[in-house]
Amino acid sequence: MIIIFIVLSPAHFLIDARQHYVKMRKVLATPRVYCERLLWLASHAHLRVRPRPLVRGRSLSIDVGQPSHFTHPHLLQEDEILPGMDKAEFAQRRSRLMELVANTHTGMTNPHHLVIIPGAPTLYMSQDVPYRFHQNTDLFYLTGFQEPDCVLLLETIPHSSLPSHTSTLYVRPRDPHREQWDGPRPGPEGTVDFTGVDQAYNLDDLPDHLEKRYSGGDYSVWYYTESTPHPEQDQLITSSLTRSPISKIKSVHSPSHQLQELRLTKSPAELVLMRRAADIACLAFTKVKLRSYSDLNQENKEEKLT
Repeated sequence: MIIIFIVLSPAHFLIDARQHYVKMRKVLATPRVYCERLLWLASHAHLRVRPRPLVRGRSLSIDVGQPSHFTHPHLLQEDEILPGMDKAEFAQRRSRLMELVANTHTGMTNPHHLVIIPGAPTLYMSQDVPYRFHQNTDLFYLTGFQEPDCVLLLETIPHSSLPSHTSTLYVRPRDPHREQWDGPRPGPEGTVDFTGVDQAYNLDDLPDHLEKRYSGGDYSVWYYTESTPHPEQDQLITSSLTRSPISKIKSVHSPSHQLQELRLTKSPAELVLMRRAADIACLAFTKVKLRSYSDLNQENKEEKLT
């Protein structure tokens, strides 16, 4: 019988011992971590995300280019534009904005007002390669709409006191060829169904409507006077309002102050979302803490957090 002796250097013993030590630490730590995690999850069972039941009824029949009940029924209810935020929530925000407009000196002296909020454009890093789209936060706050290049108009109703108003969105028309590359567009009809505004038109109709309908009226216009989220539409809007020879626009004011004041008071739906976001952040940090040990580097901790 031939016996073969393998001589190992001290370094081999150190490496083997080190690996064995790490494995034993993980094994010994597992029951404690597992028990702590079970206790924590049991006390925070309300944070678990459960799929929502489907709500049967009238819904969108087209893809509007952002999550909706039609494409994501497990995330959004029938009338929700964003998770936890329905059409009534955004309609209330628009009404509150018109209330703030009515309480200004201009609002008390003139009953005719037109609020114009343009959306953001699509920015490109190279030809046909867009950056990730970021909507104008003011328009997003008032509509929850993620459509590029759209314009929101809030107009007072004749012979009615504020905050009574008509909300109108101007959006890009449907284009099957461009939608193959850029994604779905809701068009005017889909925009009304999804956002709950009173009416919607093609974006191409905006200059004509501004010139013929509003520039000849006795309106106080609320529009960005310093910086605008859409420079191209800024030129179109300002020129359309002043092009008419019978322009009777009394004054132009920025709605930025009223919009910032509007955001100071949070609605019940906003408070629910804020608490939910805080709970998710706490859950993430707690999970990282329970799974952290001395051999875990910073990169691994960040990976677990995200």
